[in-house]
Amino acid sequence: MNFQLCADFLRLASELYGLPIDGQAEENDIMVCKSLILSVSATIALENRKKVALTDTEVKQAVELLDRAGKLLKSISTGSQLNDDQITSFETDLFFVYTLCAYDVQGRLNDLGSQLLLVKNFASSKACSPKYLLQIGLNALQGPRHNHEVAAFVLNECLSALLSSPSPEYQSVALIVRKLIAVANVRRGEADDDAVYGMYKQAYRIMVGLKDGEYPIEEGKWLATTAWNRAALPVRLGQIDVAKKWMSVGLELAMHVPGMEGYRASMEDFVSGFEKELCAQSIDKNMPK
Repeated sequence: MNFQLCADFLRLASELYGLPIDGQAEENDIMVCKSLILSVSATIALENRKKVALTDTEVKQAVELLDRAGKLLKSISTGSQLNDDQITSFETDLFFVYTLCAYDVQGRLNDLGSQLLLVKNFASSKACSPKYLLQIGLNALQGPRHNHEVAAFVLNECLSALLSSPSPEYQSVALIVRKLIAVANVRRGEADDDAVYGMYKQAYRIMVGLKDGEYPIEEGKWLATTAWNRAALPVRLGQIDVAKKWMSVGLELAMHVPGMEGYRASMEDFVSGFEKELCAQSIDKNMPK
């Protein structure tokens, strides 16, 4: 596909559709809006294909086109040009593409606050769906212009939406849990931060009551082993309470993952030996000299 040709054609089409007919241009607002958004989308796609960054002039032009498109989107969604079904279809098809493009351009301007506001607006719109939120969240974690605050917000919204559905897609749930653990690690900067621990506990609550294999087994194993391994450093540093909490959650998770019976037995043996050693050390300390 010739993305450059598409971008130029759609930009010109937006001007053509915007020409007033009998003094009225409102009827063409939908086509103008589509053309503007898809023109920017084609420009970004061209950059990705050529691996050559957009120039400042191209970024400025994209900002201008999306600014026009954003105003049209708002007027179309709140206006009377479409009935409810048409508005929903229009938003679902286009508002998501607009959000991705605007998010990309705002990242180039290092406007992190506007990125967060943009995705919050999308999350509260009729166009929002878990699959779109997941894509935005993953997009926020990729590339040189990642935004962990946006990723955390969107992925948490997506997780809540998935878990509230009658039949959650646990493959997506597991992916989101893993990504949120990674985000919590980066944002907090400490392996034993409450936010990280909280995500492991949330994963455990999700897994409780599920049928064997309903939660992806490999993801369950990853949760159990990484939680358990987080106890290693606290053990060496003598941070007993921290070590215990990570061993505990690792063991809890392992109990709900098929195929981890042997691993769980080793965990239990280690915990038993660990407790005995602590007890022996406590007795030694209290022995009269």
